[in-house]
Amino acid sequence: MQAKNRSNLREGEPLYRSFTGIGFQVFRSEWPSLVRVQATEVLVARADELAWELGLRGYDAVHLVSALLWQEGMGERVTVATFDQQLWETVEQCGMIPFPDDLPAMLDAWPK
Repeated sequence: MQAKNRSNLREGEPLYRSFTGIGFQVFRSEWPSLVRVQATEVLVARADELAWELGLRGYDAVHLVSALLWQEGMGERVTVATFDQQLWETVEQCGMIPFPDDLPAMLDAWPK
């Protein structure tokens, strides 16, 4: 597996499991306690509409609609974690809480 433009890895530098091992272990250990939103026909159809309406990429629209459905079901604002600036801005416009709260500043400070 080759990393391309990811964090501090250089083009063509292998992404070793040791870099991600701890994250995978935590994710897998917490998986049973996570609530998952089912990818239903309703969710996909709504994502299709929002992708065109808001100019989102398909999978970003699926993430957005999943969060919107979760928020509607909970009746409370939910936090959506993303490092994609367009999705981050859309999350905020849709009345959800984007995380990290300072993404634009983080991206501006990111080495180019």
